[in-house]
Amino acid sequence: MIKEVSVLNIDYLAKDMNMKPEALIRESVQTFLRRKLKIIETELCLGSNGIAA
Repeated sequence: MIKEVSVLNIDYLAKDMNMKPEALIRESVQTFLRRKLKIIETELCLGSNGIAA
């Protein structure tokens, strides 16, 4: 089950980090997608070399 982050938490965290809430969300999504992409690229690389499980 995925827990939803409330708008108040995002606003509080953004204020604490001197960011706008929209910028915090954008940065968070970009970071998540970059990490996910690295995992996928690694799996593809390993799979193409015959090392994958």
